[in-house]
Amino acid sequence: MSLYPEDVPFEVKTEKWSIYDLGDGCTVRVKITLLKVLKPPGVPLEKVQGLNFNHHVHLVVDAPLSKKGAPETKQLTQQFLQDSIVEDIDPKPISTTKNEYLLENGTIVRLSLMFTRVGKTDIYSADGSPVYIFSHQIVPQVQFPKRRKTKKMTNGVV
Repeated sequence: MSLYPEDVPFEVKTEKWSIYDLGDGCTVRVKITLLKVLKPPGVPLEKVQGLNFNHHVHLVVDAPLSKKGAPETKQLTQQFLQDSIVEDIDPKPISTTKNEYLLENGTIVRLSLMFTRVGKTDIYSADGSPVYIFSHQIVPQVQFPKRRKTKKMTNGVV
């Protein structure tokens, strides 16, 4: 038996952007891209207790010209970014979506993003947009296909 997890083929049903209001005239667009679904080796998909998801999260801040500033010239290290946070904010959803994927056995996987912290900094990116620090979690929802009930035979009669 292999020690490596097995890839599970999947089909993208929906993979859309969610949009959040950052409360200062800026918005952030968020998109989760599912890259791989993995299961334990040798276990049929119907009997898997847990799946692993490899994904990428895209975060894009859109800022009107009035909110732009001079780009930061210093190297943007993680510590520099953390030290530049001036305010914690609570993004408000404008339009959100759960991205949906269909596995080969009919299992439906939905992935959504939940912000755990959003910090506004006092620095600006190369295009002049305000820089925010985003912490988040991916929330999976797995819906297994309904199993068909089979009637028991008693003395050859169903």
